[in-house]
Amino acid sequence: MKINNKTAFAFLLCFPFLQSCLFQEEEIFDKPAYQRLEEMATNLRETLQSSENGWKLTYYTDPESYGAYNFLFKFDETDVIVQGDSLFPQGKYTSKWDINKSQGGIVLDFASYNDVFTDIADPGKYIMGQGLSGDKEFLWKKYSADKDTIYMQAKKNGVKIQLIKFEGNWDDYINNINEVMDKFANGAMSKYFKVIEFDDGTNLVLGAYHKITRRFDQIFINDHDSVKVVENGLAFHENGIDFYQPVTVKGHTITGIHYDRASETFSVENGTVTAGIPPFVMPGDFTQLFQMNETYDFTHLSQALMEEYYRIDSLMTYAAKPFTRTDGKTMKNIEFSGMSFMKNANSFGNSSLYIVVFYSYELDGERTLGIAAASPVISRGNINGRADAFRFSNNSGGTSVVGDYADLLTNDVNQFRNIITVTGRDYIAVPDEYFEYIRFGSQLNGTFFGIKKS
Repeated sequence: MKINNKTAFAFLLCFPFLQSCLFQEEEIFDKPAYQRLEEMATNLRETLQSSENGWKLTYYTDPESYGAYNFLFKFDETDVIVQGDSLFPQGKYTSKWDINKSQGGIVLDFASYNDVFTDIADPGKYIMGQGLSGDKEFLWKKYSADKDTIYMQAKKNGVKIQLIKFEGNWDDYINNINEVMDKFANGAMSKYFKVIEFDDGTNLVLGAYHKITRRFDQIFINDHDSVKVVENGLAFHENGIDFYQPVTVKGHTITGIHYDRASETFSVENGTVTAGIPPFVMPGDFTQLFQMNETYDFTHLSQALMEEYYRIDSLMTYAAKPFTRTDGKTMKNIEFSGMSFMKNANSFGNSSLYIVVFYSYELDGERTLGIAAASPVISRGNINGRADAFRFSNNSGGTSVVGDYADLLTNDVNQFRNIITVTGRDYIAVPDEYFEYIRFGSQLNGTFFGIKKS
């Protein structure tokens, strides 16, 4: 290859400056990179083991989709003891941990399976296909000045966390958090709707609290006389609840809810928190809520409904082996496609609203769509004096599940339907402005579901 003389001369002119830059870099970093990494890893290892009572973590695994989960950790040279809040197996569980070194820095690795902690990173746990979007590897970022806080970042999704030096009794701490969660979801507070009422009469309605996702809806009528719903995350602590995002309504801004252990009640500054039906009636023409032959996909399900939804999904997966029908033909490669509401009558009085499961399969070499359906009855109007109230009840003529796959789906579809029509029964509808997406919250308990026009 021929070298241009001018280029070569220019390079020689720059060479002294290159030497100078390299010399300055050696002055800044007086140790090789591998040695600096080794020292950082040793420092982190010693710091994690230095806390006599361990570390606490309030972990927002994915703030856009989940609230926070509570953990305690105690590290020795090779083992870590972990205890978590009531979503996880109760008690203290031990597993292995390590510090890994990489080009990105040093990483805290929960290296072996832990019954409490590592399942949050498993997509097959808790919420099928997502898990809790957690991680088990965390990149060290920095310490606080007193080293009482270690700032880290989840390796998988970049979520920032803080390990805070813990002082106190482990069991008392976890039990107090569990008590707040239990009182917020059960007993007198077990309704879908929770109403914050300020001293000046302003109301903010909370709905759709989900024990697994730790999320809730903020529901209020905005200035355009339509419903506004904003999702938010929760972090439970010993004395109440923190909101991931502050909530503002008509001049009132709150960052969380206080729990009074003596009276077992919740409150906010200048206001109370109770469970009950929201004082306002949702605006809109509810005669257009369900339209003839429209399909509405389920979304935003309460815990019991979500468990049934995924049980049907897992049933399909389990039964994906060839299935011989009563007519002797064999269904192959069965796949779950989804679950929806479908209306097949053009009135509200005792109309049929089918819960349908869609699936597909191969039959005689062709891909075929199958449907299994259960029919509840819906009625509307003047239920507890509200125009936005609806009642779902079992079909008085009995429930039939139809379709080629009926034998395998009957119990599951019926159970899903029964949670809506028996457990929940009476609902308040919370539609968006265009009736494209409607939330239903039970007036009886914490059952809820959303439907979205397909």
